[in-house]
Amino acid sequence: MKTSLGLTMQLEYTILNIVATCDIGQNVNLESFARVNKDAVRYNPAVFRAAILRLPDPRTTFLVFHTGRIVITGVKSLDDLPHQALRVSRMLRLQIKLDGACIIVFSSGKIIVTGLKHSSALILCYSEMQQFIVNFGTFFMI
Repeated sequence: MKTSLGLTMQLEYTILNIVATCDIGQNVNLESFARVNKDAVRYNPAVFRAAILRLPDPRTTFLVFHTGRIVITGVKSLDDLPHQALRVSRMLRLQIKLDGACIIVFSSGKIIVTGLKHSSALILCYSEMQQFIVNFGTFFMI
């Protein structure tokens, strides 16, 4: 690349961080989302109006707004971006579909579900939990 002075200059760069936005198309109950994911989510509306979700592997931060808009930071590659957006989107959709339910998953594999009003909701809950565990189960392993 030539500068305005006619000097040849070679640029070397490294991508350190990519910032992107996405929208899940639904409102999110941030208090419920933070309560259900209390180990990974910080939410204090008096300080900042978004819930802050931090996930490892790869280390990524999501700012989740009540409108369903999400800001994704910390991604190092454009190839990782769709996977990370899908990762948080699935977590949020599970929370939205199962709002009102309390789900406890034990390391033995046993699951306790409370708060559902109809047996048909249990089938949906099981289906969503199965998909969630398949996609994100290793994140919660100790």
